[in-house]
Amino acid sequence: MKTYIEIEPIYRKKYINSFVEKFPDLSTAEFILTEKIDGTNVRLYFKIDGTLVLGSRNQVLEEGKDHFWLREVIKEPKYQAFIQYVKGKVAEKGKEIMMVGELFGEGINNRIIYGKRQIRFFDLYIEDQIRPQKEFFEFMGDFSALCVPVVGKVQGLENALKFPEVFQSKISSGLAEGLVIKPYLKIFRQGGSIFYLKHKNPEFEERPTRKPHKKTRPNPLLEYISKNRVIDMFSKVGKITSKDQLGKYVSLIREDALADFQKDNPAVEIDKKQLKAVNGKISQLLLDFI
Repeated sequence: MKTYIEIEPIYRKKYINSFVEKFPDLSTAEFILTEKIDGTNVRLYFKIDGTLVLGSRNQVLEEGKDHFWLREVIKEPKYQAFIQYVKGKVAEKGKEIMMVGELFGEGINNRIIYGKRQIRFFDLYIEDQIRPQKEFFEFMGDFSALCVPVVGKVQGLENALKFPEVFQSKISSGLAEGLVIKPYLKIFRQGGSIFYLKHKNPEFEERPTRKPHKKTRPNPLLEYISKNRVIDMFSKVGKITSKDQLGKYVSLIREDALADFQKDNPAVEIDKKQLKAVNGKISQLLLDFI
């Protein structure tokens, strides 16, 4: 089962510029903007023989293993009908298909009140190849109600980047987590990256709003450790349930924060003493969830 891609934030200008340099038509491409849902990534992988394999963002869920009530949610009639529909497409095409979506609602993250747990889909893979958004929405057909909400379509990258990230959610009574920005008609691929961007509502950001600077802040990595980052890690690997898991979660969150920090500050080094302080802050945040 293909692991879902990492989506870069819009403030990574070097990342964006590298794509535009390689693909100049990105500047004038059509973009679709969808609501970023505050949930957990799930994958439904349909094999040629009709077998359905479930997965979280980075794990295959073996028989008996679950991820935030996924197995319970897909028992609902609308998801069972959709599963049969996709199995029919697999048989028709003779190719394996993977649907990627967001599972959200009661008991998941709890930063936005969505109500009943549900799944909204946003990407389609056929034979491990991600398909353009136009093809995804056409594939969904009569199941369009199971797609992530579309906020708008715009022409040109500049207009996509300028689109407001703070807006009323289409599936809750509050503000949305933000936007996901994707080219509509084709996939732009460079190395292992696909040109998708996220533009978060500042309330949900994991990083500081100002760029750290080593001379004025003795441990700038601490600014990348936040409650939002902890919650976002839970959405990827599941919630912490006991103190015995502290070491595992501290390591995961530290490495996630460090990866972001190094992308933003490639010339700034973090030493062992600073990492130790980071571990302490993460531990304190995690204890609030146990």
